[in-house]
Amino acid sequence: KFSKMPSAAALQHFRMSNDVDNLIGKILDPVLPDERKNKIEEERIKEINNPDELLGVLEQDIDTANNGLLINKMLEYDDFIIPKLIAKLENNTDDFFVEFSIRLIRESKNDFYSELVLNTLPSIKHAYTLSTVCLLLGFIGKKEALKPVWNIYNFFKDKYPNKTFDQGPLFALFEFKDRGLL
Repeated sequence: KFSKMPSAAALQHFRMSNDVDNLIGKILDPVLPDERKNKIEEERIKEINNPDELLGVLEQDIDTANNGLLINKMLEYDDFIIPKLIAKLENNTDDFFVEFSIRLIRESKNDFYSELVLNTLPSIKHAYTLSTVCLLLGFIGKKEALKPVWNIYNFFKDKYPNKTFDQGPLFALFEFKDRGLL
């Protein structure tokens, strides 16, 4: 059911698999006009030294050019921030928040978060969020995440046959296979 237009899951999988955001930043930085660079500099998150303030930045309209900087800054406080983000995923309906959160969780390289994410999976209410979190599990999940991701894949195929929600778990299964867990 892959169409000519890639699904959100396909785009997110591409971004996560190829470190696209950092590459875009490296390409754009030399060609941005000075006034644009000044605006980006104004938005720098470097000076924030409070994890609650960093969480508040997610509720603001920040320039996407600063996402990498925000992720790096949040990783300094990952033990505090990431469990809060995972808990917020349960009732989240903001696509930017989901995509940013899974990128941050993946970048943290902390095995403990895999278990937290897996335990949160049954509580996630929004289909896009659930699909995207399944994709994250494909990158960070352990073998025990396989069955829930498989079940969610089948659930989405049955419940949403004309939507692409099943592609998050599907790409996760590809990642499990690439990592030798399937």
